[in-house]
Amino acid sequence: MTTPILRVARPTDNLPALRRFYCDGLGLQQLSSFTAHNGFDGLMLGHPHAPYHLEFTHQPGHVVGRAPTPDNLLVFYLPDAAEWQAAVQRMEAAGFAPVPSYNPYWDAHGRTFEDPDGYRVVLQRAAWKPNEVSPVALRDFRPGDQPVFRQLNEEWISHYFTLEPTDLKALDHPEEYILEPGGCILFAELDGVIVGTCALINMADGHSYELAKMAVSPAAQGRQIGYLLGQAAVQRVRELGGNRVYLESNSKLAPALALYRKLGFQDLAAPNPSPYARADVQMELKLN
Repeated sequence: MTTPILRVARPTDNLPALRRFYCDGLGLQQLSSFTAHNGFDGLMLGHPHAPYHLEFTHQPGHVVGRAPTPDNLLVFYLPDAAEWQAAVQRMEAAGFAPVPSYNPYWDAHGRTFEDPDGYRVVLQRAAWKPNEVSPVALRDFRPGDQPVFRQLNEEWISHYFTLEPTDLKALDHPEEYILEPGGCILFAELDGVIVGTCALINMADGHSYELAKMAVSPAAQGRQIGYLLGQAAVQRVRELGGNRVYLESNSKLAPALALYRKLGFQDLAAPNPSPYARADVQMELKLN
């Protein structure tokens, strides 16, 4: 079977600036260019014998704008440490400084650079191994984990709803609000990077725990991380001597509700008062 050639095509408002970023900085070559072809100007950038190339086009009089999010990436895997270091230095020598990655996974073994349109290139110091799946590691809260605990939760809450005072109390002061009263916070890691979390809050009845603040990084979704965290949380409640797990959610979060039901949670017959305006679903799991 002949290997197909991959073309990644994208419009832009600034062809010269992209040529400088991708050629002078990234080290690609200009393979071709065209002017006024069916009303478009364009560049083809890549390497002569590589099975991929980039195409940037510009239509005079048409404004494209910048990247819609900071997580639009091209990732180049460079397993050789010397080659990776040379690639990073070439970008920096061309005047392009690394930026913090939107997904912290890429900062663990790579450097991220933003092109003039806001799209990003990751130089990853690793080999891509499609048949190897990194195991998910679970661990408890450690000192210094509060910022990532807040970041993961703020990301999804702000996407669907608005952060409420009870959110801020737990996210800004997890030790005081969750840990010291007898609860716990669990984290899921991939390759040493935190990609998911959930909390167990010790409830006033002395035998129930609230499963709360469950969040998984968008880049790690599809790995069953939420289910693994949920299983670990239920097991932790058993170890703590509890016999009931309670949670609050919202009816628009269909994937989350499906996950909770997969874990065995059932809807509460009579809802309890909630400190959250968004909570229109309450569920419980009774443990034997």
